[in-house]
Amino acid sequence: MTLTWSKENSLPLHYKSRYQTKQFEENGVHQSELVIPNTEKTDAGMYTCTASNPYGRDQSTIHFTVQDAPGQPQDVKLVTSNSRSLKVSWSPPSEESVLQYIVQYRTDSASDLEWKSQNSGTEQWSVLTDLLPATLYRVRVLAENSLGAGRPSESLLVHTEAEPPTGEPTGLHAVAVSSDSIRVTWNAPPPHLTNGDLLGYYLGYREQGFGRQNSYNFTTIPVRSDSTGIATLTGLRKYRKYDIVVQAFNEKGPGPMSSEVSLQTLEDVPAAPPLDITCTPLSSTVLSVTWQPPPLLLQNGEILGYKVYYENMRELPLENIETGVKQSMDTKISLKGLHKYCNYSIHIWAYTRVGEGVRSKPVHCLTAEDVPEAPAGIKVHSNAPLSLMLSWRPPLRSNGVITSYTVYSKSLQVKRLPPTHTHTQLSDLRKGETQEFWVTASTGVGEGPSTDVVKAVVSSKPKYPASIISFGDLISIKSRQSISLRCLSVGSPAPKRTWHKSDARSLFAVQSDGSLEISSIEPAHSGNYTCSVSNSLGTDSITYSLLVLMPPSPVILKLVDKGSSWLDLDWRVENSGGSPIRGFILKFKRSDLSEWNDISLPRDIHNYKLKDLICGKEYDVEVSSYNSVGAGEAVKSVPLQTQGGKPLRPTAHQLIIANTTSFLLDLNTWLDNGCKITSFSIEYREVMRSEWITVGNDLQMREKISIAGLWPGTDYVLRVKASNSAGVTKAEYPVSTSALLIGEVPSNSDFLDSSGVVYSSLLPLTLVLIVILLCILTSLLMYIKKRKRGEILTASGLDSGEDDNKRNLSAREQYYAAALQTTTTTTPVSQGGYEVYENDTTRWDFPVKNNSFQSKNQDDVSPYATFQIANADVRSFIHHEHKLASMDTLPLKSGNVYERDKYKMKVRKSSKSSVPPDYEDWSRQARISVQSAESSTSPEASPRCLRHRTDVSCDSLSHSNFSESDFTNQKRHRRSNHKKYSIAV
Repeated sequence: MTLTWSKENSLPLHYKSRYQTKQFEENGVHQSELVIPNTEKTDAGMYTCTASNPYGRDQSTIHFTVQDAPGQPQDVKLVTSNSRSLKVSWSPPSEESVLQYIVQYRTDSASDLEWKSQNSGTEQWSVLTDLLPATLYRVRVLAENSLGAGRPSESLLVHTEAEPPTGEPTGLHAVAVSSDSIRVTWNAPPPHLTNGDLLGYYLGYREQGFGRQNSYNFTTIPVRSDSTGIATLTGLRKYRKYDIVVQAFNEKGPGPMSSEVSLQTLEDVPAAPPLDITCTPLSSTVLSVTWQPPPLLLQNGEILGYKVYYENMRELPLENIETGVKQSMDTKISLKGLHKYCNYSIHIWAYTRVGEGVRSKPVHCLTAEDVPEAPAGIKVHSNAPLSLMLSWRPPLRSNGVITSYTVYSKSLQVKRLPPTHTHTQLSDLRKGETQEFWVTASTGVGEGPSTDVVKAVVSSKPKYPASIISFGDLISIKSRQSISLRCLSVGSPAPKRTWHKSDARSLFAVQSDGSLEISSIEPAHSGNYTCSVSNSLGTDSITYSLLVLMPPSPVILKLVDKGSSWLDLDWRVENSGGSPIRGFILKFKRSDLSEWNDISLPRDIHNYKLKDLICGKEYDVEVSSYNSVGAGEAVKSVPLQTQGGKPLRPTAHQLIIANTTSFLLDLNTWLDNGCKITSFSIEYREVMRSEWITVGNDLQMREKISIAGLWPGTDYVLRVKASNSAGVTKAEYPVSTSALLIGEVPSNSDFLDSSGVVYSSLLPLTLVLIVILLCILTSLLMYIKKRKRGEILTASGLDSGEDDNKRNLSAREQYYAAALQTTTTTTPVSQGGYEVYENDTTRWDFPVKNNSFQSKNQDDVSPYATFQIANADVRSFIHHEHKLASMDTLPLKSGNVYERDKYKMKVRKSSKSSVPPDYEDWSRQARISVQSAESSTSPEASPRCLRHRTDVSCDSLSHSNFSESDFTNQKRHRRSNHKKYSIAV
C-alpha cells in the first residue's frame, strides 16, 4: 500500500523538501505522518492523504489553519499635525482579526531601540501628543491579536510644525572694543529648545539712565553655521553704560530674551569744550579765568583736568609772541605775570586718560592799565638865539592809553603836553644858563617814570650846528601800506638833508618837511633808511629799520599715514612772513564734489587726522597759515585717497557653479578691496541674443544667489556689477549650463531659500550619476534573477508550480495593476497531451498616465487553465508604487482583462505534463496562477496547465472536465471571496 500526501490536490508533498513524511506499519495498520516544520501562513490549506494499492484508492482530507499574528497595517497616513501633536490613520490588515493597534514613534535620528508606543485600541487612528516642534518623526503601526503583534507597517515620516524658540541664547558675553563699539558673543539655545531652524537673532541694547525702561533698540543678526553668534554694536555713545540682551527667532517668531548683560564703552577724549568761559582782569598782570565742564553726555570719560592756553595778541620784537599753557584741576585759574594792558586770546579744553578734548573758541581778555614806562628817548638842541628844541620818543610799553606828556625843567615850571606832541620849543631863556630837562608819560592810571635828564647851554649866537630832533626806530609794517619816515632838523645856516637806504641808493621821494614817503610797500622796501643833515657847523643822522610784514609762505603738506576712513596729515611753514603764525586753516573736500569743509587750528598744531572719511575716495586737502598780516597762499595738494579701492572681480571658476537649468553665484568670492561692498547688479543673456535679462539691481550682499529657469546645454553671458564706496567694478563671464542627461528631469527650482529669491546649494551632478548607476545595477540583478528562476523551473518541472502557489499566496494582497497587450495569432501546439497556444507576433505597449490606469473589466479573470483568444488584444501596463518598506522590492502587478463573450476554454486531458520550451525565456512572475480553496474528491490528480506569454495556466483544477455551469459557479465564488486568490506577475 502506498500513502501519499498532497496539498490542494497538487503533486505529492514528498517531492518538496519543505515537508517531511514518515510511513510505518503498526499492528497491521499502515500509517503516514506529515511534518511541517516552522509553519507559515502559506502552509494553511487543504491537505489530502491518499492510500492506494492495486485494488483501489481512498482519500482523507484535513483542513489545516495556521494561526499567526496579524499582518502589516496598510496605508498609514497623516491626518493633521501641529507643533506638538499629530494624528495618523491606517487601514487594517487584510481579512485578519485584530484585537488592538499599537502606534510606535520616534525621532528620525533616534535608534530602533528608542521607539515609543501608544495603544489605540481597535480605532484605526491615533493622536500622538507631547512631541517636539520642528522635528522629523518616524511613525509605524502594529496590529496585535491573541498571538502577539505582527510586523510593523511601513514607517511614515512626519515633520511637526515649528514654534517660536522656548530657549534663550546662552553664554552672552560683551567686550568693549572702543569708545563707541561693543563686541557681543553668545551661543545658540539648546537644540531641543529652538523649535525649528533658527533664522537669526535680535540683539537688543539700551543706554542706562536714558529712555523708557525696557525700550531696547534691536538689530537683526544672521545665524551662523557654528551655533554661535557674534556681532559688533557700533555708533554707541562714548563712555556710557549699556544693557544688552539677545533672543533667537525662527519662522514662527522670537523666543525669550537672554539675561541682561551690562557694559560700559571705553573712554575717549571729550567731544565738547568747556562751557561759559569768563575772563576778568585782577590787575595789570593777572587775569582770572573761570568755566564750566563740558556737557555730561560729551565728556566721554572721567575729566582729569583742564588746560588753559593763552596768547598775547601784541607782537614783540623779533617775531616773538608771548604764549603759555597752564593746567588746572578745578574750573578756574589765575594767569599771572602777564604783560600790562595787553589783549590775550584764551583757549580751554578738558582732558581724560585717553587724551585732550576739543578746544574752546578763543576768549579775548585785556589786562588792566598801569602807568607807562618812561619815554624811550630825549634830546635837546639849539634852534634859535636864546631858544632850545626839546624832543622825546614815546615809551616802548605804554601800559595803557597815553593821556599826556609832562616836561620838567630845573628852573622852569612844569609843562604838560597832549599825547600827540613829542617835541616842544623853549624860548626866552637866559644867555649862558645851563638848562636841565626830563619828560614823563601819563595814562589813566597815573604818571610813569621819567626819562634821563638832559642838559643844554643857552646861546645867543645866530648860527648853530645842524641837528635832527626826530628819533630813528624799528618799524614793522604790513605790505601794500604806506609810511612816512620823519626827519625833523634844526640848524643855521639851514642844513642840507639827504636819505640813504642800505643798498646805497639815494631816495628822492622826500617831502617838503624832510619826511620820506613810501607808498604801497613791498618786501623789497625792507631795510635800513638813514636821514642825514649837515651845515657848515655840524652834521647829524638817524636810521630807521623798516621790516615789511608779509603773509606766511605756503604750507608744505605731507601725508603721514592713511586708513579706510582717515588721513593723517603733517605740515610745516618755512617763512612766517615776518609776523608770528597765529593759526592754520585746514580745508578738505571730496575730489568729485565742490563744497569745502573748513577746520580752524591753533598755531601750535602741526598735525591733524581727518576722520569719518569715505573708503577708497580721493580728497583734496589744503592747509594755509595766517599771521597778523593775513593768510598765506593755500597750495592745493595732490589728491589724497583713503585706503581701499573698487571691488576685485573673481574668476568664473570661483564665482559660478553651473547646473543644467541654473547658475549659482557665490558672491563671497568678490573681494571688497578694503571697502565694504554695498550692492550688486546682475544681468545675463544668451550668447545668440542681444537682450539682457535683469536678475536684480541694487541687490544687497548675500552669500549665494541663483539664476534659475535656464535652458540646458546653452551658452550664456553673465554680467555682474559690484559697487562699494570706491566705485563700481564690472565683469562679464561666458558660462554654459550643463547638458541634460538621458532620463534626467530638469527642475526650475534647483535652489530654494526662504528669502523669496532662489538661493541655496547646488545638487551635485555626482548624485544623479549615482542614481543612474544604481538603476543599471538593479536592472542587471533582476535580469540575472529571472534567468536563474527560469532555469529552476525547467529543472524541477512540476515542483516549481507549488513554489509559485506559495508565492502567490504571500502576494494575494496585491491588486491587479497591469494587463498584457498583444496582437496574437494563436497556433495550438501539442505538448504532453495539452494544447498550448503560441504567439506568432507580440506587440508590447507601455501607456502610462498619472501613474494609474483603468481596465475594461477587472473582474473578468477566469481561473481556468487554457483560453483560446481569437485575435484579442491584451494590454500591459506598468505601475510604480511610491512607498516601499526598507529592503522591499516592488513586484510588477498584473491583471488580465477579457471580454467574456470572446473566450473559449479548451482543456484536453493528458496523463502527464511538460514545460513549454520557451518557459525559461521569461520570469516566473510572468505567469498568472490562480488557486482555488475548494476541495476535490476525485481519485485522480488534477492536470496541470501552462500558458505562454498570452496564455493562462492554472496550478490546480477540481475536475478534468468542467461544464459551463461549473465555470459560472466557480467564477461567482471567486468574486464573492476574492481574497482567497493570490495573483502574482
